[in-house]
Amino acid sequence: PFVLHSMDGYPLHAHFSTIKLPELSRISFHDMIKARGEMLLENLEKHGWEDYKIEKDKCEMFKFLKNNGLPHVDWLKIYRPGERVQKITKEIGKDSNSTFSSSSMTLKGITSQMRELIKKQKEFPLYIKSCHITTGAAKSVRKIHNISDVTTESSWVAIVDWAQRMWRYRSNDWERVWAESFNVLCSRINPGFMVQKPWKIGRQEYPEEIKVEVIWGRAYLAFVSTGKCGGDSLILRDGSVMKYTGSLSQNILHKGTPDDCYRWIVDEGHLPRVWFMAESAARLMGIDAIRIDVFVLKGNPMASVINEDSLSSGAEYRWHFPHMAELWALGHKLKKYRIVDPGVDSHKWWRGRDFYSRHVAHCNETLIASHSQMICDS
Repeated sequence: PFVLHSMDGYPLHAHFSTIKLPELSRISFHDMIKARGEMLLENLEKHGWEDYKIEKDKCEMFKFLKNNGLPHVDWLKIYRPGERVQKITKEIGKDSNSTFSSSSMTLKGITSQMRELIKKQKEFPLYIKSCHITTGAAKSVRKIHNISDVTTESSWVAIVDWAQRMWRYRSNDWERVWAESFNVLCSRINPGFMVQKPWKIGRQEYPEEIKVEVIWGRAYLAFVSTGKCGGDSLILRDGSVMKYTGSLSQNILHKGTPDDCYRWIVDEGHLPRVWFMAESAARLMGIDAIRIDVFVLKGNPMASVINEDSLSSGAEYRWHFPHMAELWALGHKLKKYRIVDPGVDSHKWWRGRDFYSRHVAHCNETLIASHSQMICDS
């Protein structure tokens, strides 16, 4: 009933309203992702719409988060050839985008500029992220532990070698039913890199990433597959935390066991903020179903930030799969949503860097980023 209620009047971006539901007696979650990929590719070829970039272009995704004020890990610069290089300053509440011409920028020029930028930094670790790669197995993120990683020649040579491999790499979801369309879409993205700032300097705990599936604006569940606890765990809206391993009963019958290792995410009160941020991001994107990935930090429920998202999640949701697919498809059958056409693709739907804090979270300090308090106090 919660998802059905959320469907009513949901602000669906017009570009996501053209999906053609699979003509099957029983639609799977992966069938829906395949239909989405076909829709996005058709929209690109017919209209030039590039909404797939809200996920498949990591740098465009981060610009969306920044320009709607959603809590996220900030970055220093984005480097791309043939486009403008964007620098984000520490100023808040004003247009702080400095741009640099990069029409003749080559990979050699990009790596050289990244090296000089990193040399000037005082806070580590930094992360170099590939704009055009979202496949986890590609190892498209490079951690810069400290300044010696760029000042020591052997270390820098290894980074340049990694950058060259990433520059040539193109995503290939060959084992997925949606591979054909999404592979074509990913091939259209220009390569590039983003240098990302450290998150929560001096923290004692390593952050956990929980992946929240939002369907028609309602967070359905969260999936945790990384971190020291291992295994695949699902966190539901009732606060239950279930762990799944590779055993026969759990793989075939989906009989999970209570997961005490990740119980702190619930007991420490992280979920209200996580659910709210994930649902807000989905609504601001205007997307019917999307996975929003959130960093959470043990001992600090107010620290959580959005890390990335996914339009084609390969996460394992066990027996929830058919229910999630049914709800996703049902929203398009009932058509109770409200179509919104902002005149731009979803990843360019920017309302301003104070929008989330002021107009969505209403300056609730438990829901906004710490630096956003300055916006609310002004």
